[in-house]
Amino acid sequence: MSAVLITEKVGRAFWGEPAQGVQFQAGHTFASNPISAACGLAVIRYIEQHGVLDNVRARGPELESRLRQIVERYPIAGRVRGRGLLYCIDYVDPKTGCALPADQPLGVAVQQAARRRGLLVRASPHNNVLAPPLIVTRDDVSRISDILEESVAEVDEQVRVNGGASLAVAFAL
Repeated sequence: MSAVLITEKVGRAFWGEPAQGVQFQAGHTFASNPISAACGLAVIRYIEQHGVLDNVRARGPELESRLRQIVERYPIAGRVRGRGLLYCIDYVDPKTGCALPADQPLGVAVQQAARRRGLLVRASPHNNVLAPPLIVTRDDVSRISDILEESVAEVDEQVRVNGGASLAVAFAL
């Protein structure tokens, strides 16, 4: 479900008669679909009735704490950023602490190492993003963090020993 909000000043550009050709025609094949609306409302009710956001408030700090420990332990992990249950670890040159050159995609290397261990994380060349389900448990957070730490440790060692990380392909899903 979505909505678009605009100021009156911006909106005036789209207000007028059809003959003026200024009307904004937005829509989607699912627009005004009562089944989609009912599903969206059911999801909102579930979130409210089952305290899903309370779980996010409890598990988010646990995940953040574990990620900060990873950053403290491994020189390639530069910083943690995020909120709730959406977090990112940025990777850096371990010698300088600065951004990495394009030919050192440590985020992708960590992603591949995590995937081999059964954890899917989003990667760009220089970071990984974690977005576990909002119903994640304390044990899940621990397991996710353990796998990510093992993966960061593996890539950190490759960088220390070999001067870089080995990749199966340049960029993987």
